[in-house]
Amino acid sequence: MNASPLIRVVRPAVEPLGLFFRPGHNDHRVLSQLLSEGRSSMTGVVFDPSYVGTQEELRTEVLQRRLWAVLDTRMMELATPNGHTRRRSELPWASLEPHRPQDLTGAAGRSAAGAVVDFIGRYRFNAAIVGHYLEHGASDTWFAVDVALLRDLRRQLDSAGHDDVALYYALAVPTSIFHDASQIAAIKAGLRGLDVDGLWLRVHPFGSASGHITLQRFIRACRSLHELNLPLIVEKAGSIGLALLAFGAVSGLESGVSSGDKFDFTRLVKPSSEAAKPFAPHARVYIPGLGIFLDRDIAQGFFSNRNLRANYGCQNTECCRRGIQDTLADPRRHFIFTRMEEVGAISQVPAQLRPNQYLDNVLRPATDRLGRVLQAGLADKTTARIEKERRKLDGWRHTLGEMSRNEPRAATWAVSPVRRVAHLRGA
Repeated sequence: MNASPLIRVVRPAVEPLGLFFRPGHNDHRVLSQLLSEGRSSMTGVVFDPSYVGTQEELRTEVLQRRLWAVLDTRMMELATPNGHTRRRSELPWASLEPHRPQDLTGAAGRSAAGAVVDFIGRYRFNAAIVGHYLEHGASDTWFAVDVALLRDLRRQLDSAGHDDVALYYALAVPTSIFHDASQIAAIKAGLRGLDVDGLWLRVHPFGSASGHITLQRFIRACRSLHELNLPLIVEKAGSIGLALLAFGAVSGLESGVSSGDKFDFTRLVKPSSEAAKPFAPHARVYIPGLGIFLDRDIAQGFFSNRNLRANYGCQNTECCRRGIQDTLADPRRHFIFTRMEEVGAISQVPAQLRPNQYLDNVLRPATDRLGRVLQAGLADKTTARIEKERRKLDGWRHTLGEMSRNEPRAATWAVSPVRRVAHLRGA
């Protein structure tokens, strides 16, 4: 008698959480190196069109790895006094002066969309980000302009044979708008039916320095946006982004390489006499066990302590072959490598278990360790910096713990961004 066949139930594969890196002018080299080593645990790379020639090698590598090569059209910056730089003014869709809403309306808007489509085809980008800062939310004049522009872009991309190019809307708003339920409802109403592949969240001012109340409100606003059934990628969130991923508020992070853990719109609109002079971003050293960044000179003093070096120095020889020596010499590589591991670890945990896993394995241990580090007799400047971080993380810990206990039924989960390779197979 033949035995009954063994039936196995195979769970559907879940798309991993998204991770995009945005290289600055000189960051493409370290990303290219990691990709050449097969370190491609990322969703894609966001490119500045002003650096299209300089970063061609990285873009080619990204395309060969079947990752997303995302063009940030810089529409937001082109409509601001300080964002409209000489270099950006030379982009095909730019003008000699900062854009006004009427400059991208009607035939002018269709012409600008056509210039973006031509640029995408010429340089083989497979995704694009478009959007302006909505100071007044859904009632802002730029919102209607953006919706029309996105429709024109989608139509022209499809007509040009680029129907596989993903289109993201940059939802850039102040926190007063983002935390206002009625404003979010109006924005959702305006976006319904729009053919976009996700929302790129730019909330001013929000980032790794934000406190526990701001974090709680941000999560609740994201849960409201989940009704659109679109991936949510948060830009420049720093370490707070890991908490947003774990609690399902967003499904992807966009991280700078050498800087960028806070979205600050004021830098684009300050009078030129007040605007900061351009400078090369200074190297920051990421200490994942504590969830903090330290300037390189402070980090050198920190790791001169033997116990701290043993407990918090990078032990992964694939990342830093010579330990802390390599971490300090090449902090960008260390950060990219570590952030890929952190997001990958969250992705491997079932969604419903991620909040407690993050609290138990990441946030609580980090706050406890920071307390112990404060007893290490470090320099006053370093001690003050770490004490500030400890107070902030303590606030996150108590607020997120309370949310995990008392709001489990309110929890919803942002849709994960589709990987480029999965998108191609689906097509």
